[in-house]
Amino acid sequence: MANYQGEIGAYDHPYFQILFERFQNNLQGPVSATDFAHFMSRNKVLLRAVHVWMRSAASGTAGTLHFTRSAVTLASKTVASASVGYYACITLTADNTLHTITEVAALRMTGAADKGKWDVLWEYQVLYPSAELIGS
Repeated sequence: MANYQGEIGAYDHPYFQILFERFQNNLQGPVSATDFAHFMSRNKVLLRAVHVWMRSAASGTAGTLHFTRSAVTLASKTVASASVGYYACITLTADNTLHTITEVAALRMTGAADKGKWDVLWEYQVLYPSAELIGS
């Protein structure tokens, strides 16, 4: 494996300015209060937003979509009624840095009987291991 220390050993390297995306499709929303759509990274990352689309309608879609990190709810979005094609975005502005691979971000649906299937797009930025993003 190549040693990139000399090439990307500074935070101002263009690699750390890129907004990456990770797409997960056709995920089944499990029972209430169970995390799904897990996101983790070996690198230190800053999660910017999570976008969700409903792929198949749930039998009871009224409820709340929660963004969690290590089983703690950080942000929520109310889903009053949804059908196929429903879209929601949760923008993350605080406590959204994953430092190690043991920290897990996930989604959780509460309040509906059948959770349906979802497409999920995570927006994230890789951080230099010892730095915090300034101005975020």
